[in-house]
Amino acid sequence: MKSDHMNDMIDRVAAAIAESNGDPNWEGCLKMPHLASRYRAMAKAAIEAIKAATQDDKA
Repeated sequence: MKSDHMNDMIDRVAAAIAESNGDPNWEGCLKMPHLASRYRAMAKAAIEAIKAATQDDKA
């Protein structure tokens, strides 16, 4: 279950990154493996950075 939640979160962040890049066909980009993997990698890095920052705030 946790993996499904994380994948969903990564997909949503990847979509937001693609859209914010100004690509008029950002939904199509996420269906192309080479672009989707790039956007998903950026999304995963962003999520990990946010997790680390929130852990630092709690300490």
